[in-house]
Amino acid sequence: MKLLSRSLLLALPLSMLGCAGYQLGNIPSGDMKGVKSIWVPMVKNETFTPYLAPLVTNAVIHEFSNDGTYQTGRAGASEATLTLTVVSFNRAAVNYNPNNSTQTTQFRATLTARATLTNNLTGKVIFKDVPFQGSTDYYVANFNLGGDNVEAERQAMPLAAMQAARKIVRQVTEGW
Repeated sequence: MKLLSRSLLLALPLSMLGCAGYQLGNIPSGDMKGVKSIWVPMVKNETFTPYLAPLVTNAVIHEFSNDGTYQTGRAGASEATLTLTVVSFNRAAVNYNPNNSTQTTQFRATLTARATLTNNLTGKVIFKDVPFQGSTDYYVANFNLGGDNVEAERQAMPLAAMQAARKIVRQVTEGW
């Protein structure tokens, strides 16, 4: 019994050595050392789809707030800048009415943006023009009964923007 208790006492400190270098939370890459806040200027919109710039800007700021690794700040007061450009917003048919193959009942809205992250402390560009996509599916009620494709697409835009924002923030915080 004494041998078992002594071996357990020896095993406990040795097992703790495996956790010696562990840190809680996200660990910034070497390029982001010293960065605590990121400025996200208004997104540029190269599409003809209105309202995408504020939707994506707000979605990215919201995701940074949810993540908590970096705060969003103002121009000139932040250690990094994340510039974004929405380059496309498309919809594609996914599913059709089984009784009428010319009538689409489900669409996929896809938003594509490019992102550039600059460390303002060092002047180094961390990544440049990296593409990100967010997409969501939406359904359109029967057109004959007053289904509104424009309204359904408008409601899908924030969901696609949030999905793209999650990917952008993950790239910034995790550096993968």
